[in-house]
Amino acid sequence: MGILNELYFGNITPGERDEPSSPAYRSCRDALNSLEEELFSRLTGEEQELFRQYSNEASRLNAITDEDAFLYGFQLGARMIAAALFSP
Repeated sequence: MGILNELYFGNITPGERDEPSSPAYRSCRDALNSLEEELFSRLTGEEQELFRQYSNEASRLNAITDEDAFLYGFQLGARMIAAALFSP
């Protein structure tokens, strides 16, 4: 089965890939989680709700940025392949 068939039948789901497994990623993620827990524990109830709202919007922004980067990378790759195939 070709890659386009795999994509069509849902066997390729780029939006659902696992998180990176590099040590640098894990270290940064763990540090961020620890800092977030520490900060959250110091906030009052009202401040915690404000922080939750902030975190939700930051997550939305990251998702939009990830989607944009995926689209840009895919389009750039397609242009590079087209240039390689059809350039003299």
